[in-house]
Amino acid sequence: MGDIIKISEVAQQIRGVSYSPSDVGDQRNGFVPILRATNITASGIDLNDLVWISEKVVSDQQYLKKDDIIVAASSGSKSVIGKAARLDTDWHGSFGAFCKVIRPNGNLIDPKYLHYYFQTADYRNIISHYATGANINNLRNEHLANLIIPCPSRKTQKKIVSILDEAYQLHQKDLNLMELFDDLSQSVFYELLEKAGFLDNDHQSVSLSDISEVVSGVTVNAKNNLPRWKEYNYLRVANVQDGHLDLTEVKKIKTSEGEFKKYKLEKNDIILTEGGDPDKLGRGTLWMDEVKDCIHQNHIFRVRITSKEFNPFFVSYLIGSKYGKRYFLKAAKQTTGIASINSTQLKAFPVSKAPIKLQNKFQRVIEKWATLVKTTEKNAEQSNDLFQSLLQSAFKGELV
Repeated sequence: MGDIIKISEVAQQIRGVSYSPSDVGDQRNGFVPILRATNITASGIDLNDLVWISEKVVSDQQYLKKDDIIVAASSGSKSVIGKAARLDTDWHGSFGAFCKVIRPNGNLIDPKYLHYYFQTADYRNIISHYATGANINNLRNEHLANLIIPCPSRKTQKKIVSILDEAYQLHQKDLNLMELFDDLSQSVFYELLEKAGFLDNDHQSVSLSDISEVVSGVTVNAKNNLPRWKEYNYLRVANVQDGHLDLTEVKKIKTSEGEFKKYKLEKNDIILTEGGDPDKLGRGTLWMDEVKDCIHQNHIFRVRITSKEFNPFFVSYLIGSKYGKRYFLKAAKQTTGIASINSTQLKAFPVSKAPIKLQNKFQRVIEKWATLVKTTEKNAEQSNDLFQSLLQSAFKGELV
């Protein structure tokens, strides 16, 4: 497989730009765009939603170059720490202080080969161990500099990159198809509502509290261990994703029968997290009684529709749509990297007063696509498994 090397032997590490609010501007002479952790995605670098800062605070070294690998180095979320993506094109910009750049020496290592290492499960496991900090997790320079990878001949690196490129493109096609389904559902949603005047119209909306019961869940504390209490399934923030549930691990909690009845989830309840990363505001889905006798924690809101004029499926989709996200971003309390909503803000959410027939029609259209979406999700899982298996083999010297 060749030599075993440290990242520091084949790449330079560069710190991000520190800037103050007074350095922030717009797209005009003297300002440049910067990448942040939110611009690092599984599909590569997202050049949308950029912040522009004064060139005066950017050093020559901090201007990005093609093949730079941008790494999220500081965040309030451990899942964000270590995210990495390669800049695959020439682009005039820089990157913020919560990121680091690994700049490969093209004479010593193939940049794409090095980038693929940052997508491996081994790398993620190492970074998860390194991430430290009470509220903000940080990667130090030595954490990245001392990462060890195999470094075969350039000819072998090229072969490995060629194989991984094919597997990656296959997985991306599946992901792109899933995004297409999401875009189509959004298009149908706005076609039905916006053109009919049922969005962004105060006269055509009603507060969520007027058509539902909104409650937070049970609080975990010492009294939850009283021996006389029963144990129940317990939904946590980690279980509630954007538009779906992750039920890989459903924990249990002891509580009284009274609290169980109060917080028990019922089919067609809408469940929402109160906050986290700003792009996760309004994160939630419809509960379809996937787990029997399940309650929810206090950082999850349960919305139970009480009006027959509103379809829970429709309201859940409305909350999670771009329309909903705009509302939550505007209403939320935000601190550095964290945003949250409270019960009052959620209850005030403006729900479109679209006719129930229109709401039901939307549900029927989306449900017709459900089979296709599930098939695509299964294909995406399989193509990702293949890609991850090839990654593992590649960096163990077993691929070529």
